[in-house]
Amino acid sequence: MSKDREELTKVTGLWKNTGKDGKTYLSGKFGMAFMLVYPNKFKKKDSEPDYYICLRNDKKQPQKNEEKGAEEL
Repeated sequence: MSKDREELTKVTGLWKNTGKDGKTYLSGKFGMAFMLVYPNKFKKKDSEPDYYICLRNDKKQPQKNEEKGAEEL
């Protein structure tokens, strides 16, 4: 394993999905947020991003053990 890879920290997993329009996007959880990764379909220059990441608050209530952990911080 290379030294650069050893310094990486895995933070989440993403799942490939297909929207109603037939386009592929990635989704997953990032902490208490829902994450969506989709391609920039309006890209015109190399300096513009290839993908965007959007986060939204996950509306599910934290579990009791998660609430306790948040209070301790």
